Amino acid sequence: MDERSASSPRMAMDEAFLMSTQLSELMERGVKALGLTSLRARMLHAILQLGPMRQRQISDVLGCSTQQVAAVLDVLSDRGLIERRPDPNDRRAHLVTLTETGGALADQLESHRAAVAEWLLKDLPPEKLDAFMLVAQEIRRRAVAPPSM
Repeated sequence: MDERSASSPRMAMDEAFLMSTQLSELMERGVKALGLTSLRARMLHAILQLGPMRQRQISDVLGCSTQQVAAVLDVLSDRGLIERRPDPNDRRAHLVTLTETGGALADQLESHRAAVAEWLLKDLPPEKLDAFMLVAQEIRRRAVAPPSM
């Protein structure tokens, strides 16, 4: 098959990279409007979605070093968006939780995400959206454990 064919893996990957860049830029505008960086927003989103977590768990979820997570958590704590509370199951550890202010900001982030999704996808027929979801999930599944190249 010709590498430049519209249905070639290479052309599909080019489209995926372009889409990823455009979506990132679109989301970044909303994140900046709320006074956050992308990583700070991802951290608030993770805590909102998954609930209180230890710093190490946040590091694992976001794929960041524990040092990077600690630095961002310090900023979020200074801004009154998160709290570190003793873990009732291990007094040596702390759970990171959203404050009321942090929860409200995380809710605003979720509203922005929902508005972007609605704007981008509302006119797609259900069968196209289902097909997109299947392909996107398969690509994500494969990307978790790529072969050595």
